[in-house]
Amino acid sequence: MKIKYIIFSLVFAICAFIGASAAEAPIRIGLSYASTAKTSVKIYSDGGFETTDALDLGTYIIATNLEGNIVLSDSTGATVLYQGTSGQEVKVVTRSNMLSIDDKLYRGNVVFKPYNGKITVINEIMVDDYLCGVVAGEMPASWPFEALKAQAVAARCFAFDNLGKHSSYGFDLCATTNCQVYGGVASEKESTNRAVAETAGIVAVADGKIINALYTSSNGGYAEASENVWGGKVSYFQTFKDDYEKTDEISRAVWKVELTPEEIKAELLDNGVDIGDIIGMEIVNTSESGRVLEVKITGTTGTKSYTKSYARTFLGLRSQLYTITPPYNAALNCLSANGQQTVSGDYYVLTANGIQKRTTGSGNGKYIITGRGYGHGVGMSQWGAYYMAQQGLNYVDILTYYYKGVQIMNYTDVIS
Repeated sequence: MKIKYIIFSLVFAICAFIGASAAEAPIRIGLSYASTAKTSVKIYSDGGFETTDALDLGTYIIATNLEGNIVLSDSTGATVLYQGTSGQEVKVVTRSNMLSIDDKLYRGNVVFKPYNGKITVINEIMVDDYLCGVVAGEMPASWPFEALKAQAVAARCFAFDNLGKHSSYGFDLCATTNCQVYGGVASEKESTNRAVAETAGIVAVADGKIINALYTSSNGGYAEASENVWGGKVSYFQTFKDDYEKTDEISRAVWKVELTPEEIKAELLDNGVDIGDIIGMEIVNTSESGRVLEVKITGTTGTKSYTKSYARTFLGLRSQLYTITPPYNAALNCLSANGQQTVSGDYYVLTANGIQKRTTGSGNGKYIITGRGYGHGVGMSQWGAYYMAQQGLNYVDILTYYYKGVQIMNYTDVIS
């Protein structure tokens, strides 16, 4: 227990230093909202709480929503300590910058906001304190330190660029993969906190603005331009061969999915698409990297095409970089210089989109989808960062490799 306490103390000290030295305004992280909004919330802090106008609230509080008012009670729930104005949020300030929210430890303060008879729970926190709860959740803390530093900068850039993403709910970012995975103090590790501390304030900048530093687990050997995934050209997101990521060595980065026509039909029906029984699925167009830009599914009563990122998500595939082998095994007869010949396996045909690869089929009654990579493929490959750091490259090398044409600088210089 003593060892654990010493390690935790070191982790706390690193982020405490960051919080004390950071000059930016705090950001708001939504912990529970919409369908996950709480009926009641308990918070605790050894240092005690107070309202924004310095009213002492003690060390243990239960928050509830009473007819649209946030009510703060003592640990028994019997004594009301504070009642907010109807429909208005209530901010509770910690004296120690550390609190427990429903038995989970966080830094910063907490904001309660009424929502449909329940409570939206928001953690208000300084950016680098927030990053201490993010980096270890996005990249293994045991990875090379320069990769962790690159991840810290990328996460900081993402946070700055996406401020206000969930403003309709009263906060900036959520705590899930929809933004960045944030687990509070429980997620923190000494190495990742140190990576945040040693890159404090550092961001990547393009055209005078902090970039939206998207990152992906594995790009399958090719980074992808944003316009080929979501649309919208961004100068620092480009398609290029990744000379560092070793996709074949990465668990789950080379993958195969086998689906029957009935299973594909069921997936389409779940998404409100009914084109009858599935009789064909083919890749219509690909990007320079080989990522699928359009896939067409043919049914007995119609067709449905999915483009760009939807070509991945409609079947929940790991990446957009894949090929399809259809579930038939018919031989193909073609006319060659040597007369009519039977072709099986892979072959090439001249189409309106140029020469494309085809196959005579899998022969097992299923569509076989074979792919590489894990994620959208845009921006920094986390596994690529791992291998670059292993080769002795630093975090600036990593960031400028994956985000083309950016400058690495302090965010205060950007703001000024």
